[in-house]
Amino acid sequence: PFDVTQSYYQNEYPKTQNHELRVESPTDGRFIWQAGLYYFKEKSTDLYSHVVSNPGTSNASELIAFKFPIVQDTSRAVYGQGSASLTDNLKLTAGVRYTKDSKERTGTFDLNFINVFGIPQDGSGDFSKVTGHLGLDWTPTGHSLEYAKVDTGYKAGGFTTCNPYGPEQVTAYEIGSKNRLLNNTVQLNVSAFYNDYKDQQIATFVPSSVCISNSTVQNAGGSRIYGLEGQFDALLGPVGKADLSFTYLHARFTDFIAAPGIAAAVADCTPDGTTGN
Repeated sequence: PFDVTQSYYQNEYPKTQNHELRVESPTDGRFIWQAGLYYFKEKSTDLYSHVVSNPGTSNASELIAFKFPIVQDTSRAVYGQGSASLTDNLKLTAGVRYTKDSKERTGTFDLNFINVFGIPQDGSGDFSKVTGHLGLDWTPTGHSLEYAKVDTGYKAGGFTTCNPYGPEQVTAYEIGSKNRLLNNTVQLNVSAFYNDYKDQQIATFVPSSVCISNSTVQNAGGSRIYGLEGQFDALLGPVGKADLSFTYLHARFTDFIAAPGIAAAVADCTPDGTTGN
């Protein structure tokens, strides 16, 4: 009830390490490159998070508690990228990256307020992906840059209280123009972008009959985001500076059923029995 004070506490002891080794070529040639290795690890021990009703009083009571002896996340990657000057004002860039992620959690979930204890919360997962970059830069003058690029991206999957979820992937396209005008007193940048997501990770509310925590993370079958961006900056001599910017954004799920495969959740979303997107 909202008229009872409740406090959330979390104790954890995380240790992280982050290492990167990069080698690069000289930057004054017609072909430049870089390559590297990346390593990240985070390990948290004895994580204990819980909600207490009426904290600091004689009738204080614990409502729920998560007890995780081990929570750890490891990410490794190797990457390389090169740029070649095709002409004096045209440059082609390409890159590739391989990423491997591992996640692990051991522990339990207690629902003290209904005397349910020791709900297993163990989980683990391994995920990997090759992603890439391809870009073309054109500098017709020393004060302008026209560019086009395409990138693929990846976000590792994981698991929640009630279900695992898969990796998120995106293919992102962008074209744009960056310009300095009137003796570098005016800057004008414009760009258009299109992001095509596959299995985008979405946090959703679900009925308690589906997941006791009333929330979970799911993968949307498909989603797209596209838009335009523009920025105008001008120096006004001794008076000051004028700034103008605009953004148009269009974001839609193209294929997403809440809690797919779970009959209770689908019934809640589409009570007439039809399929909802």
